Amino acid sequence: MSVAKKNNAILLTGAEVTRFAWPGGYPVFYVTHDSGVLCPKCVSENFDQCCDPDDHGWFVIGHDANWKNPHLYCDHCNSRIESAYAEEETSCPRSTTAKKW
Repeated sequence: MSVAKKNNAILLTGAEVTRFAWPGGYPVFYVTHDSGVLCPKCVSENFDQCCDPDDHGWFVIGHDANWKNPHLYCDHCNSRIESAYAEEETSCPRSTTAKKW
């Protein structure tokens, strides 16, 4: 299998670039040949470059789930890549009045 075909197999799930790991739905990021980090949106928008082994700045060599890094940013668009476990928790507002039964 050629590098480009293997790369396409890594990137695609059906007809779209993988955004979340399955099972679990964990946020995914992509790693380029020159150790850069790309978000799924940038990989999708620049798919041909990400499959070109001669373009080291874009050629994707792998992907992983962002487990705990709250400071992981895409090297192309500079958007923050969501993490699975380092997000701030939001609490549900609780009623301050007790109900009487």
